[in-house]
Amino acid sequence: MSLVSRQQQRGLTLISMLIVAVFLGCALLIALQAVPAYTEYFAVKRIVGKLADESDSNTADTDIRRGFERRAEVEQSVKTVAPTDLVISKRSGRTEITVEWERKVSLVGNASLLFEFKVNSSQK
Repeated sequence: MSLVSRQQQRGLTLISMLIVAVFLGCALLIALQAVPAYTEYFAVKRIVGKLADESDSNTADTDIRRGFERRAEVEQSVKTVAPTDLVISKRSGRTEITVEWERKVSLVGNASLLFEFKVNSSQK
């Protein structure tokens, strides 16, 4: 019998570290590809909310669409949504703006992500 007692080894093996690194790399790739889509979503949500607050039942739809177009140019992150995608309705003296769109983001090869967004000015 040896005087040195055996201790249990703890930690990750090289193969398990590589597996963890691959999973983390895939998660990072997906996150980096999703950030621009969500940046656009929050920009559209902000623009639609401001337009609905500034508009009243007398504001013409074309003025609202032009306002969206100008603000989208300033934001520079709105690339998928066009002013013609806005659905504008007047309810109880308030303007309600709704817009729905999809954004497809390529990952690797033929694999891609599809984001479906919906913004409604009455939801805050």
